[in-house]
Amino acid sequence: GKFQLQENNINGTLPAAYGRYAMRSFVIYRTNVSGSIPQEYSAWRHTIQVFQLGDSKMSLSTVPDWLIGAPELTDLSLDRVGLSGTLDPR
Repeated sequence: GKFQLQENNINGTLPAAYGRYAMRSFVIYRTNVSGSIPQEYSAWRHTIQVFQLGDSKMSLSTVPDWLIGAPELTDLSLDRVGLSGTLDPR
């Protein structure tokens, strides 16, 4: 599946229920969506190929554990999301 929100005025947080879908592409860019990535999205670990998050009101202080080492991940972009700390070498 593919989930994409770009350059719109949608407000609110991401529904945890989306974690039940086998997402291959997740893109949120220049939106008013706020909050964090629900833990339920960890179910995407074996299917996610593209994960892009940037210029939104979402807060991501660290890269989610389930995203690190995701075997199919080929495109990771985290732009202006408030990351801090160190990068895991995995």
